[in-house]
Amino acid sequence: MSVACEINNQGQIVGFSNTSSNIMHAFIWNNINGICDLTPTSTLNTVARSINDSGQVVCEDKNTFLIETEKEGKITTLPVKISGHSQINNKGNITGMVMSTTNQYDLISWHPDSGLKSLLRSDYEASPKINEHNQIIISHVENLNIIFITVPGRFENDLLDPNLGTISLDGYVPVGSHKNLVLTDINNKGWIIGAIQSTKDSKSVGVLFEPIPEKMEQMRKKSKARK
Repeated sequence: MSVACEINNQGQIVGFSNTSSNIMHAFIWNNINGICDLTPTSTLNTVARSINDSGQVVCEDKNTFLIETEKEGKITTLPVKISGHSQINNKGNITGMVMSTTNQYDLISWHPDSGLKSLLRSDYEASPKINEHNQIIISHVENLNIIFITVPGRFENDLLDPNLGTISLDGYVPVGSHKNLVLTDINNKGWIIGAIQSTKDSKSVGVLFEPIPEKMEQMRKKSKARK
């Protein structure tokens, strides 16, 4: 079994594959060298989730670590274990979800120069995405308590902007009852895609958010004034 997780603009692909010892190992692939085991001596299952254009790879075993393939495989261990769905952008910023001491999840960002930052708390694990401007999107769920029973509540959809803070994207599109808006990706222009998914069946409708430059600039000025 092998799974490809992400490709960069250099044509390098990372993922994970079973070895002859039936251990899952992180790999990197290109069309010149083929597949290469990133953790050949590990006795643990390792997974490569994300790679940027500099060849920096985010891997996981019992910890989360950064492999710099362009620097002879230099490895940096992150101060926290990311619970899957980690991502790295071309500036070397890593984002993902970390389980807290209260069995909730924290959305975090990490960079070797600026360290670890906790950005948002969620009751459930989510799959954040980050672009080159360190804008992060996340669809997360808060618990809903109904007569002593805890069930997943409605999705909350946020854009975390380094200049503007946290912006809720709920309410921009009509969702309706028994449906959820879920964000799936963001590009370097700040365009966001997602889907309105039915909770009753498998039907869904695609959604595109396109930022209006004039309104974003107004928001930036308001945010700057508050600071």
